[in-house]
Parts: sequence; C-alpha cells; structure tokens
Amino acid sequence: MLWNIILELKKYPVIIMDSIDQAYPMLEAIKAELCWNPRLKMDFPESCGPGRVWQMGTILTATDIKVQVAGSGKNCAACAWPVSS
Repeated sequence: MLWNIILELKKYPVIIMDSIDQAYPMLEAIKAELCWNPRLKMDFPESCGPGRVWQMGTILTATDIKVQVAGSGKNCAACAWPVSS
C-alpha cells in the first residue's frame, strides 16, 4: 500500500479489513511512515509529510492520494471519489 502511495500508482486506495477497528491501525502506520521515515523523506520528499486531510479514517496525502479505511460490513459505495478525465 505504501509503495502505491509513494509512486502514485493508485489515486484512491482503500484499506478493507474484517472490522474498522483493525483497519485504523493500518492507516496510522502509513501516516507514521509518511511523516517520520527519514529514508522516505530523503528519496521521495514530495510524497512525505501530512497532506490536506489527515484524519483517523481518511487521509489525502501531499500528492493528492486519498486513502480511506473500511470494515467488511461497510458499504464502499459511500466511499465516493471523483474520477478526473
């Protein structure tokens, strides 16, 4: 997941786990890597640091990659993200 974010391979990755409580720590780990990993900062400075949205269940990175978490019971149709043409 982190590799997809850093290289901008996916614009809207979603972390889906059995429960939302399992998904939150995964997003927190990604946020920690983007903020505090010195090697990532050195190699990919444009991708590191907090983005415009930096909440518990959703982030929008510095390179406009939206990452959202969901539990398997959540309706992901509600996870709308506009597609650019």
